[in-house]
Amino acid sequence: MRWLVVSPYLPHPAIGHGGGTAVLQLCRALARVHDTRLLCYRRERETGLESSLVEAGVDVRTVDFRSEQASGASRLGLMADRALHALRAARDGRPLMVAKYDRAAMHERLRAELSRWNPDVVQVEYGFMAPCARTVVEARDGERPHVVLNTHELGSLVRLRRAAAATDRRRRRRCGRDLADWARHETSVVHWADTVTCVTEGDRRVLEAMTAATNLATVPLGTEVESFPPVDPGGRTGAPRVLFVGSFAHPPNAEGAERLLADILPRVRARHPAVVAEIVGANPPEAIRRHAGPGVEIPGFVDDLGASFRRAQVFVAPLFSGGGIKIKVLEAMGRGAAVVTTPIGAEGIDPTGEACRVVGDPTNFADTVADLLDDAGARAELGRRARHHVEHHYSWPAIVRQLEDLVQSSQARHGGTGRSAP
Repeated sequence: MRWLVVSPYLPHPAIGHGGGTAVLQLCRALARVHDTRLLCYRRERETGLESSLVEAGVDVRTVDFRSEQASGASRLGLMADRALHALRAARDGRPLMVAKYDRAAMHERLRAELSRWNPDVVQVEYGFMAPCARTVVEARDGERPHVVLNTHELGSLVRLRRAAAATDRRRRRRCGRDLADWARHETSVVHWADTVTCVTEGDRRVLEAMTAATNLATVPLGTEVESFPPVDPGGRTGAPRVLFVGSFAHPPNAEGAERLLADILPRVRARHPAVVAEIVGANPPEAIRRHAGPGVEIPGFVDDLGASFRRAQVFVAPLFSGGGIKIKVLEAMGRGAAVVTTPIGAEGIDPTGEACRVVGDPTNFADTVADLLDDAGARAELGRRARHHVEHHYSWPAIVRQLEDLVQSSQARHGGTGRSAP
């Protein structure tokens, strides 16, 4: 089949966030079995970074996008551009992320790809890119192509959690407005695609309750576990080490790192005074960087995480907000690390705690980390279970087969490749 993936990001190995990494790996997996094309936005400093996709057989088409990478006069254009989209979002009652990425240039290029290339499937990545799915449904002639909208995470669920955690009235009101905008948007998007995929079963249930839609399915994100040589968290000697990895442009990661450094690490250090925490991720904020020193290493972005995982005895993901599948947790488990995370961190991966330790309270989280640092055998066994779990449930070839089955079953139900536009 001809499979067109539409993404808000040009996915490349240095992208630095889990969603972009997942789209990169999805495209490479699709290209092994389908004629695959990627249509995406490209930022100012990303020229040439599509090479890893091209080498994997993905045909990459890009639309220029002003971003924080802009400099000089382009920076002024960026400020005007963002102000315009903020005004449009407020006027239309749409989430800012939706307005930010809803660009005429992308829709024009998408319609051109539909006309010239005639794909069998168009898969739109991220719920905030849903206007692209609507463009395909409205533009298609007859029953092609089949439209898949992959939500990645539910913006309404993320905002609901933020509102519940807000400690002041102003923040609660702002979260409430954002929640209303996202709920309105997500109630609409189910009508803009033939198949809407959620990355966790919990997300699917929430969206189903909001919409009563019948075209929803749960399809997780995956990881290229076959490319990771397994680590041995039980065999490492020397000073005890814990590892945290995350993109600090994503607020839940910054919050998690701050909780680790302020609340969890001191409790672990009470039992293991020599413990070292390595905090990896591009552009850590000052609230995190100020902790750097003896016992806390903050190297920033790391090209190859292999060495960090080999040094660590425990991988920690103390995530108390956010939504969707956490690629960093999947990757850590796929590498065979001993993982301690929260119920939010384990969503869609291992909520029962069979292959990682799932702890919701910061004090108990610290005690669980300290217990694992004491027990090499428990770390080794947990790491073995983690890798086995990811190999069997989150490999990209299996996820691609699941997507193929969804497309084919939907076609069979509706007597063709797609459905008529709503």
